[in-house]
Amino acid sequence: MGLFSKLVLRWASSAAERDLDEAIARVRGLDAGEVAFLVVLATDFRNLAVPDLKLPLLDFHELTQPRHAATPLKLSMMAKHAQKAGNLPFAASIMVWIHTARAAQDQRLRYKAKLLWSELSRGFPYLRNAELEFLDMFGRSPSIFNAGRFPDGLDPTA
Repeated sequence: MGLFSKLVLRWASSAAERDLDEAIARVRGLDAGEVAFLVVLATDFRNLAVPDLKLPLLDFHELTQPRHAATPLKLSMMAKHAQKAGNLPFAASIMVWIHTARAAQDQRLRYKAKLLWSELSRGFPYLRNAELEFLDMFGRSPSIFNAGRFPDGLDPTA
């Protein structure tokens, strides 16, 4: 790998780390009920949108495979479209998976991704309330199968 390639990779890794630090800080600023709502949104996205995209977001080890190298970019494009459409909750839910996928591909991000998931776990006891809030907001029940599950390799208690 040439010097230019190494510099670009180092820059991208640093930018991803800054984004992850900001995400952790934002989630820390939420109360547990708000965190639960974010978890429900992220889980609904994973369960409904991701099967069509064939992205193994809970299978951390599969995400490390070269065939999934573009996963963070695909998710980033989806988040940007959601932001442009004014769907900020949906964009925030995708960001959870962007950081998860980036951490699968860059070991330097894994510790901080565990911190993110530790913060998200504060909402796990309140998922039922968040599910009802989702129903009120969107007029349908969210798909919350495995909502309280950490992605493989990112369980902060392990």
